[in-house]
Amino acid sequence: MSPQERSHAWLKERGYVYAKTEFPVHIPAKPFRRCAACGSVKTEMFRRDLFKFVDILAVHPEVHGVTLIQVTSGSNRASRCAKVEESPAALPLLRAGNTIEVHSWRKAGPRGKTKHWKLSRVAARIFNNSIRWQEVEDTTDDDFETQTSLALHSIPDAGIPADSVHS
Repeated sequence: MSPQERSHAWLKERGYVYAKTEFPVHIPAKPFRRCAACGSVKTEMFRRDLFKFVDILAVHPEVHGVTLIQVTSGSNRASRCAKVEESPAALPLLRAGNTIEVHSWRKAGPRGKTKHWKLSRVAARIFNNSIRWQEVEDTTDDDFETQTSLALHSIPDAGIPADSVHS
């Protein structure tokens, strides 16, 4: 199961309606060549995200706005946060009342025990006309209402206390 499929399952369990917004795009390969056998044009494939960072668009009936999600493995979280920050659409989307999150998945568990997939979420917040990231903690895995209420904590390297960030 891919990280994106894990996020799909996570969202579905919590009552979100979601759509995949990352799609493959095929362009002619460089240098332009045709297949000698059939004459078809060779192509290269790359993936294109909505607004250059959105993999999943999610909506919940009890949550205001749209949640825009970039999904990655645990080791690539910092580069995906940077990808969001570089998008010219990120600040206007946040100002319009939407939420931007990065979901990063990694295996975790005690040494010598079976490892389980763990989701780490960070949410983008506006601070002094730029984006700052805050950890999003689910306070319980059992209670849906508690899952949707966010407990925000500062990321140590951001140097911004949680109570000084305004959204």
